[in-house]
Amino acid sequence: PRRAVAWARRGVYERAIDAGLRGDVPLLMGIVLFCTLLVFAGNTISAWLVVVLNRSLERPDAL
Repeated sequence: PRRAVAWARRGVYERAIDAGLRGDVPLLMGIVLFCTLLVFAGNTISAWLVVVLNRSLERPDAL
């Protein structure tokens, strides 16, 4: 049976499931670390964009 593709990169989900079933801890830790870094980077970039874009809203003469 074919497994569902949960993420944009095909195969990451399947590798995570296989690693969990085999007990491949280093691969699981790598996948978790990679996903954590992606989420951290996305949150950092979005927080930075909020600060940059709100500067123009705080200045009345900018409008």
